[in-house]
Amino acid sequence: MSKYNSAPREIKVKYPCACAACGIKLPKGLNVYYWPGTKKIYCRACGEPSFRAFLESAWDEEQYQMQYH
Repeated sequence: MSKYNSAPREIKVKYPCACAACGIKLPKGLNVYYWPGTKKIYCRACGEPSFRAFLESAWDEEQYQMQYH
C-alpha cells in the first residue's frame, strides 16, 4: 500500500499517556493507534474503527490509481 503523509499507524506507547477519545490511561509498552496529522493517540477500542476505515479507503484509492498506470 502507498504511504500517505498523515497515515495513522500502530505504535507502542513509549511513555504513559491517555486515549484522546475516552481518556483511559495507556501504560508504556501498550499497542495503540497514532494519527500524525493531529498528533493524537487512541486506545485499540477507540482507534480501531477509524484505522480500519482509513486502510479501506487507502486500498480503494490504490486500486483506482492502478487502473491508470
